[in-house]
Amino acid sequence: MKSNCNAINTIILLITALLLYPAITSAEQEELIVDLTYTPSEEVVEMSKSTSNPDEYPIFVIYDERTDKGCIGYTDVPLHCNNIKQWVTSAISSHPIQGIISTPEKANKKALFLGKAYIKRVSCKARQMNMRCSVLLEVEYFVKHISIGKKTYYGSAVQTKGLIGKNSRFNENKISEGLNEALSICIKKINNEIQQIKSI
Repeated sequence: MKSNCNAINTIILLITALLLYPAITSAEQEELIVDLTYTPSEEVVEMSKSTSNPDEYPIFVIYDERTDKGCIGYTDVPLHCNNIKQWVTSAISSHPIQGIISTPEKANKKALFLGKAYIKRVSCKARQMNMRCSVLLEVEYFVKHISIGKKTYYGSAVQTKGLIGKNSRFNENKISEGLNEALSICIKKINNEIQQIKSI
């Protein structure tokens, strides 16, 4: 009976050690620097197959309105990314939107169809085994220099991790996958909005 108790206690200690291992190792890291590269979701890739007239591609100006332009949240460790604006710019300038990125000065002079895109939030928040990645964009549309409205676009995706081994932490790949999926949702919604505007 005593040996059984000892065996159970040993198993409990091993499980506890395995669960705490990611927290112990993450404490050794002060932060994780994430370098994002936009990769569209399969749904956005499919959407891109329907071609559009290049003359109708909108001109976009990108603004980063986040208070903290470095921090993007916290998982096992604090997360930092210094290329969020470039990442969003890459998404908007890719298929299916094919937005032409410009400076405010040039865009105001020649844009017949202009979108002012504001990055409101890019974040990753982990709780136990799940991490929610989210992107919040706001776009104000102008046709012939007249504002026709402002819309907000939200995208989110959930990533999970394992209990032990290399999958026991939210690494850079998991973070990139989650954020790219969230941004792709926003891109899909923006593209649908643009198609509606073009049909007016």
